[in-house]
Amino acid sequence: KYRIKKGDSLGGIAKRAYGETNIKLGLVMELIISNNPSAFFRNNGNFIYADKVISIPSVNDFRAMLFSGDTVSLLNKNEDNSQWIRFP
Repeated sequence: KYRIKKGDSLGGIAKRAYGETNIKLGLVMELIISNNPSAFFRNNGNFIYADKVISIPSVNDFRAMLFSGDTVSLLNKNEDNSQWIRFP
């Protein structure tokens, strides 16, 4: 949990939380907004409310975000695959 202070920015919060990792800060900011909609005016990361308590995304939040798609149906769609690269 983190309490937003006057002068904080979403990018600054994301950088403090995950700046020393290889996780893209854009993903961190996207998750912060989606997990804390009441802390942002119209879900806009540029309009953050001071004194709101937000949750910082965990590793499990990233996993849920990145691996939530139905990969079986994505791979079995009837799409033109003539331009795909084939490996022996």
